[in-house]
Amino acid sequence: MHFATEDGLLTCTTEASERDVFTFFRKNYVPSTELTAESNVLFRVTVEDGTKTTKPVHYIGVAHTTSFDDVLAHFDRKFATSGAFLLKGGYGVRPTQSAGQIFMKFGYDLNYHPKVDLSRVAWAQR
Repeated sequence: MHFATEDGLLTCTTEASERDVFTFFRKNYVPSTELTAESNVLFRVTVEDGTKTTKPVHYIGVAHTTSFDDVLAHFDRKFATSGAFLLKGGYGVRPTQSAGQIFMKFGYDLNYHPKVDLSRVAWAQR
């Protein structure tokens, strides 16, 4: 399992089981049960690249106070110039919220769609 830190974002791409990733994250990056500014949340992001084959899965951990714009910028740098996080119903996740707000509203499992026409995205109202 390989974890890397870039611009305060903890990332992991792995073939290990999801259980192993969460165990490693809790052991090394969530030392307390208190909610502080440094408390992290972990997202499991599936990159929807348009293929029917197995889609790449990335794990990213950020402080719950981090603007989700930073997470989006990380994925945009890695995969496309203009992508979006879309929910199963096709609605977009507004990246102007904090990572903690997105985690509480939508959970830890998100889908990133590269090369999205942002003018055509309907944004989730929750």
